[in-house]
Amino acid sequence: MPALSLQLPASVTALKRVISTGSIGGGTSAAITIAWAVPFADASYAVAVSVVDTTVGTAALRVHHIESIAPSGIVVRVVNDSTLGAKAGVVHAIAMP
Repeated sequence: MPALSLQLPASVTALKRVISTGSIGGGTSAAITIAWAVPFADASYAVAVSVVDTTVGTAALRVHHIESIAPSGIVVRVVNDSTLGAKAGVVHAIAMP
């Protein structure tokens, strides 16, 4: 299968964000606020989020749920499943009107 190559307009950056989680203590969670570069007209858009950390195994960071959606951004709950110490990672978010 040939590779797919897309040329996206510069305005697409308003639809994606990569945000640091900061340090999240072992066995705790944090609310991560992600603001869009350009707000949507309302909160009726689709969003997908994931979290990346470098942990090997299952005691890692994970997205628990999206707590709120507003035209200007979202709040994502990230959980540290490790009880051994703090972890940090990055949350990737993509929104589509």
